[in-house]
Amino acid sequence: MTNGPRIAVAASPRNSRHNLEASSKFQEAANSLKGRFPGLLAAPIQIGEATFSAVLTDATQGFDFATALAEAVWPMQLRVAMLTVGHQVGAAADSQAHSRSLALLGEAIRDRAPFRFLVSGRKEMEVQLAEAAALLHSTLMHEWTQTRAEAVRAYRSLGRQRDAAQKLGITQQAVSQMLRGARLKEMSGLENAMRDWFTEEARPGLWPLRNFEKEVG
Repeated sequence: MTNGPRIAVAASPRNSRHNLEASSKFQEAANSLKGRFPGLLAAPIQIGEATFSAVLTDATQGFDFATALAEAVWPMQLRVAMLTVGHQVGAAADSQAHSRSLALLGEAIRDRAPFRFLVSGRKEMEVQLAEAAALLHSTLMHEWTQTRAEAVRAYRSLGRQRDAAQKLGITQQAVSQMLRGARLKEMSGLENAMRDWFTEEARPGLWPLRNFEKEVG
């Protein structure tokens, strides 16, 4: 039986001083992610002592899922591994996908790499560009303040600045200023570029810089 494309995502705290709190934060995040991405999980989320792993039915939403996880546990920074896992489904395939993502995460931890991607059909230089784009996205998020983080979460959840303002009890202008301060436009451009990368066939050129310039230009 086949279904796909599929992708596996694994994460752990980038700084080991967060390991003790990671499991509880990951559990809270898992509960919110299930509601935000209905039908996306191919198998139950697995949470270890300081690790999180998920197998997703749709590779195009892999980076969006990882972004939502990072936002949920902010300000804790994450180390993230993502890899395509083929089209096979079932308990054995899901277990193998979890194991492979955690093994790739282990390599990232060993190499002190913030991101590690393994995507079929992609050349090494292209993967390195994708990892650099993900790191830029993470750096922008790390610079948030608490109020900017709350504004982004409310806006992502509700979809309109007016509704986010009502939820937060502030003006729409204040929400707009917070979203600009959070660099949400630039982050969204990176997210769109990453989404395209996981969707489309391998291609030459300066991806993802070309797509990013198109999105934020």
